[in-house]
Amino acid sequence: MRPVLYIAIKDLRLLVRDRAALFFTLVFPIIFGLGFGFIMRGVASPEHRASVHIGVVDQDGSALSAAFVEELLEVGSFDVRAFASAEEAEAHVRAGRLPASITIPAGFAAGLEGIFAGARPRIEGLVDPSRSAESAMIAGALRAAVYRTIVRAMSRPEHVDALVGQTRAALAESELPALQRAALARLLSGVEALPDAQDGSGAMLDEPVAIALRHAAREAHSPRSPFEITWPQAAAWALVGCVTGFGLSLVGERSHGTILRLASSPIPRWSVVAGKGLGCFTAALTVLVALRLVFMLPFFHVRAGSPGLEALAIVSIAFGFVGVMMLLASLTRSERGAEGFVRAMLLVMALLGGAGVPLFLFTGWVELASRASPFRWAIMALEQAGWRGGSFADVAGVSGVLLAIGLVGLAGGSWIHARRAAA
Repeated sequence: MRPVLYIAIKDLRLLVRDRAALFFTLVFPIIFGLGFGFIMRGVASPEHRASVHIGVVDQDGSALSAAFVEELLEVGSFDVRAFASAEEAEAHVRAGRLPASITIPAGFAAGLEGIFAGARPRIEGLVDPSRSAESAMIAGALRAAVYRTIVRAMSRPEHVDALVGQTRAALAESELPALQRAALARLLSGVEALPDAQDGSGAMLDEPVAIALRHAAREAHSPRSPFEITWPQAAAWALVGCVTGFGLSLVGERSHGTILRLASSPIPRWSVVAGKGLGCFTAALTVLVALRLVFMLPFFHVRAGSPGLEALAIVSIAFGFVGVMMLLASLTRSERGAEGFVRAMLLVMALLGGAGVPLFLFTGWVELASRASPFRWAIMALEQAGWRGGSFADVAGVSGVLLAIGLVGLAGGSWIHARRAAA
């Protein structure tokens, strides 16, 4: 029994001496639990579930259209982002950066002021096809904001006068019997005499504003099965395994002196690191292609996109994560510390990049932080090259970010490796 006790004490002392291993054994789980607890607290709260990021384009530029945007914020359903043009806002929706956008057309205020005279202004919206379940909620919140805007307008004498004036003009041109016209005229006179209309309890038109929401992508490029949305997430977790394996292998060879012995041979020093990177690139490329082929089976109903764009996305993802592997592997010295560090960092980046919790649930600082995760860009690249039907510019833009991540990771990791080899 005593030898068992001595061995246990020895391993515990080794753990305490290895500060990196001790950190990821005792401290990191607490940080992880607290950090993602704060994230999920926001995701799970009723306020968050009711919040939707949308783009708003105000082409009317009137006091009533501005009041309508204010009501959207007060309804509590929207986090509004203003855009100068409908094309810019819709481009964000098509790229998956916003779930929806709405356009308030010119003439919106005039239409609201003439609703009792038969006018019916129109609001158009564009919805991300992967967020179609939210269309009804968006339409309902828009209607609520419209009603609140009308109530606000009715509380202002100048708007009441404009409404009554337009209604009187329409009544004078109508073909109603004289008795009905006289009764309606007396009713309008009573409306003019009202001190205020802030309670909003009066009768209102059933649909004062026409709300037209359409899907961003063509029907042929809308997701026709859940696997078209989830297979990029599966690819993200496959990349976690690939980077972990090669990163730990690189740290192990360095700590065991294998890399030092190879560097002492006639082989150029740069070729040692390059060979490890090439192996990781080949493995990542193979895994991504294999997953893509698996999810092209008829059972999954995942359609093939443009071969050229999908190839560009996959190659850029594989290269980007070679840089991630090289940088993570260079930041630790011991195998035990590397195992905790690499796995922990990849897990955090994967969850923050949308591999677990969907990106549309992220708001505020969490959404900003997710942009630093290479997994976010990998998922976006596969979506743009696949069911979203993105153009070459869309895929190239996201792929460019991944290539930049790869270059920075390779340069930084190689420099750190060289410094440690020279020490």
